[in-house]
Amino acid sequence: MDRALIELKKQQKEKTKNGSGPRCSYPMISFADLQEVAFQLFMDTGAHTKFTSDLEAMAEYVALLTREFVEAASRPTALEEVLESVPRYNSFRVTHSGATVSMCANAWLRMIQVIPGVSEDKAQCLLDHFPTFNSLMCAYRDPTLSRAQKEDLVADKLHDARIQRALSKRIYAVFCEEDPDALI
Repeated sequence: MDRALIELKKQQKEKTKNGSGPRCSYPMISFADLQEVAFQLFMDTGAHTKFTSDLEAMAEYVALLTREFVEAASRPTALEEVLESVPRYNSFRVTHSGATVSMCANAWLRMIQVIPGVSEDKAQCLLDHFPTFNSLMCAYRDPTLSRAQKEDLVADKLHDARIQRALSKRIYAVFCEEDPDALI
């Protein structure tokens, strides 16, 4: 790159001596300026910069750089990545009689399904016993029950036949854990 800048300066000096130089002179770009621009390009876009010595290498690099810009422009933002990683639940609450329920019941069903390990069937079974968020929270806030009893409160209600204590403890932790650093 230094050689190219030196050669360019020589050509400009020869043109000015011969009188065939450009009428308006543009400021010369130094190698330090070029390095600064390359560094800024890397910091702003994360694109790798490379100084080439011949035309073929430069053409390959420009093609690579163009691909990098296209990928950088089409990359989703952090918020978009988070939103895309969250599963979308389209379930709706169905009672034993086959009737569908209100939007609030559907939202409560989907809220339960977000908890890891809770399938739609388990959420439907839980909603048979606790049809609203408030009904579950009232049961969890019952002062006569110990913490262990509250953790096992929904263990037998998640499925018709099996008791699921680990999932019941996870549901309790989601709604009642007070430690912000606790893992769920």
